[in-house]
Amino acid sequence: MPQTSAEAPGTPRVVISRGTAVAGLTILALAVTAWLVLLRLREQPQSGWQTRGVSGRHVGVEPRWSPDGGQIAYHNRQDRWFEWDLAVLELDTGRRYPVVARHSGLYPRAWDGARHLVGLGIITYVKPGRPGPRRIWSVDVVTGDLRWIGGLPGGVIACAVDPSADRAAYAIQGVLRVTALDGQRVLRQMALPEGVTLGWLDLSPDGRKVVAGLTHDSRVKEQSAEGLWVFDLESGGSNQLTHGPDYEPRWAPDGERVAFVRNRGSPPPALCVLEADGRVQVVARGVDDFGLSWAPDGERIAYATRSSQLRVAGPQLPRSRLGAERR
Repeated sequence: MPQTSAEAPGTPRVVISRGTAVAGLTILALAVTAWLVLLRLREQPQSGWQTRGVSGRHVGVEPRWSPDGGQIAYHNRQDRWFEWDLAVLELDTGRRYPVVARHSGLYPRAWDGARHLVGLGIITYVKPGRPGPRRIWSVDVVTGDLRWIGGLPGGVIACAVDPSADRAAYAIQGVLRVTALDGQRVLRQMALPEGVTLGWLDLSPDGRKVVAGLTHDSRVKEQSAEGLWVFDLESGGSNQLTHGPDYEPRWAPDGERVAFVRNRGSPPPALCVLEADGRVQVVARGVDDFGLSWAPDGERIAYATRSSQLRVAGPQLPRSRLGAERR
């Protein structure tokens, strides 16, 4: 039986030598390496800040620095090693301890002294199987005891508590409102422009201003207003700080700088600092949008990565300990 050939008559046979194949693979490997290096360079911060992981294999979001700078409270992501919702990390020793049992839905908002945390969340085990409204709680970090402080009106999504744990700020039905910590007694308020939605907000240390990430609903066509805004609660005025998808703003303790997350698609979301003169410093990349927290000294920022690992950023981080010196 005659043999058939897969090649058509007259078709030249292409023979690739072993040396040519090795050279091609080498060039491809070099190209991939160069691309990875360029990508890594794009992800490096533009400032002189350093970053360091502090949570190890444990995962968490919404960090809040303690007044003495030695601890960070955070909402645990219920990984298999540490099944608690609210936990505290000691920076000097690396020790972690649970505060509130899992499924509480409690997120830290501020420290009230050295022993108590103010948290916002839905405590499901108050009525098993029936989630309650968003409530403000005081939590004893030593005993885990909860004390109900107050509640927020229905429909409130974003809420901020000032560093002194005296006041709460939130937006609802076109009104920006600052209340006592119980969420009821109104201290200051101002009307927002029609159709404006505040997705993230923070109250200034003196309680006179609110910085917020501003978005619009479908009724508003102008997208140029998207970005960070400052609302003056005394004068009723407002001022746009940045343009574009910026969110999670946090006032520095000096009230002059604002840390925030910038997400422009590529490279990954960045932790940025808006200086008093309007300059924006890129501090770190690969940041999640679940909370930032300034250290009391105003020199370090705690944040969560996209994989929910807690990290600390600062111009100069100590080699051994990240916590403040205990006095």
